[in-house]
Amino acid sequence: MNVLQLIYQDPNYHPVVRFSCQLFAERGARVILLGRTPTREQAIPNFDDFGPGTRVETIGSGRTSLRGKLDFARFVWAVRRAVRRESVNVVVAYNFLAAAATEWATRNRPEIKVVYHNLDLVLNHELGR
Repeated sequence: MNVLQLIYQDPNYHPVVRFSCQLFAERGARVILLGRTPTREQAIPNFDDFGPGTRVETIGSGRTSLRGKLDFARFVWAVRRAVRRESVNVVVAYNFLAAAATEWATRNRPEIKVVYHNLDLVLNHELGR
């Protein structure tokens, strides 16, 4: 099984991402993790054990300016490229932007299972409450 895990944040900040990569990898899955490159100030050094054989790719600069918007476009293209080239069976998206990229990349691929594991913090006022 080939698993593509996605988070449009630094994956090192989220233990659930690290642990799920480890679980899939230890059970024989080929795991690819695409995340966002943090800024130098935000990076967590030497904290990247995502399981045996897990391929980790981070994309972008971590900035939020125009460069950050271009980084998201690069992330979306990387997701689409991985879905097409890696014979992905399952995509796990951990935040809204990763889910949006997943929707676009898997739109015509009904055989790919998609899991949305929401790690985004949503406040009541954002829900209209």
